[in-house]
Amino acid sequence: MDTSKIMMVDDVDDTFKVIYKVTNIIDSAEEDYKWMITIDSIGNLASEKETKDAIEGNAKQDMTRAKDLKKFFRITLKKAFNKRIPMILINHEYESQGFIPQKVVSGGKGSRFASTIICEFSKSQLKIGENVVGVKIRAKNVKNRFAIEGKTVTFWIFHKGGIKKQSCIDELMIEYGIAKAYKDGRSSGIEIDGE
Repeated sequence: MDTSKIMMVDDVDDTFKVIYKVTNIIDSAEEDYKWMITIDSIGNLASEKETKDAIEGNAKQDMTRAKDLKKFFRITLKKAFNKRIPMILINHEYESQGFIPQKVVSGGKGSRFASTIICEFSKSQLKIGENVVGVKIRAKNVKNRFAIEGKTVTFWIFHKGGIKKQSCIDELMIEYGIAKAYKDGRSSGIEIDGE
């Protein structure tokens, strides 16, 4: 990615400002211009009321944030879709406190219902011997209007060298019957025609 073409907008620190800024950006976009909008993190935005209460020293519970985020999706997604502008919204999730804990997206259910694709990412250390050389990223396709839901892939990102492009090829080979998985003591891998 050519980083000179990235425009950072960091003066939007609450839900109202994000709705205003994103709506204006989409409305001013030319039809044939290729670009996308990324927000990191949508779940970490405060509401306008929450910010005002903090400044005034009020410790009242804020009940407007989830409504503001739903408003954001109602206003911006249709506009972005009509102009073919992809939006990548990064959010975080937590475990619910029920009898059977479930993953719950921060900021209400608006993002889950409005999204076209939802991927959940988790990471673990990538080790060679005892040395940590990168991270293993597990991406689960939770919701997708274009591909099969529920699929999970793992890819590796090395600290030196970046993403290993063939990261999940072994998983695909097993899934399509080209190879078999084996585990022998401490080693594991894939087997093709006994090799």
